Amino acid sequence: MNNYSFYIPNNIELIFDFFGDLAIKPNKPYSKKEKYEVLQWVGKLLKSEILYAGEYDNEKKFKKWNLPINEIIQKIECEWNEDLEFPEFYNLVWFSYQKWYIEALKKRGLTETKDWNNFIKNEIGDLEKWIKENKPTRTKKDE
Repeated sequence: MNNYSFYIPNNIELIFDFFGDLAIKPNKPYSKKEKYEVLQWVGKLLKSEILYAGEYDNEKKFKKWNLPINEIIQKIECEWNEDLEFPEFYNLVWFSYQKWYIEALKKRGLTETKDWNNFIKNEIGDLEKWIKENKPTRTKKDE
């Protein structure tokens, strides 16, 4: 389950942003297996604290979901019906990358012009290990 393109800052905003790298066609029916794979990735990125999930309210302000990861996944899964039309994905969920993650990558030398794969290979190495080592530790007051 190593698709490092999902870790590229600001690459994922909506559920269908996972589709291309998972070979899912957005305007064709998808299988339960494909939906499960997307939800697995969402869970992994939320658990690693790379992404957070939320929605835009009626005033167009982003509202972060302060729910446990399993409840976020459940919420998405329940609202992501098989007959969901492409434009309806915009109302399903929005994702944003955690500030700590973007800042840590910039500090390590990532710029918008650097090739992501070369950056990971030459500057980071084991990305999942780097994330664990660089992710801020949570305290009770953070929650």
